[in-house]
Amino acid sequence: EFEHHFPGSGFVRKTVGVGSVSGPAAWLLSQGQLLGETLREQGVTITLGVAH
Repeated sequence: EFEHHFPGSGFVRKTVGVGSVSGPAAWLLSQGQLLGETLREQGVTITLGVAH
């Protein structure tokens, strides 16, 4: 549903069936309150958000 708002990965799509997990999950759980940029390092992707 929100996937088109976030850059996707062919590897992630092949593995879990959607192009992006970290960004959409953080966005949904924080109600859109993301912190900074997404970190992509050595096959790991981290997106931070704030939930109150």
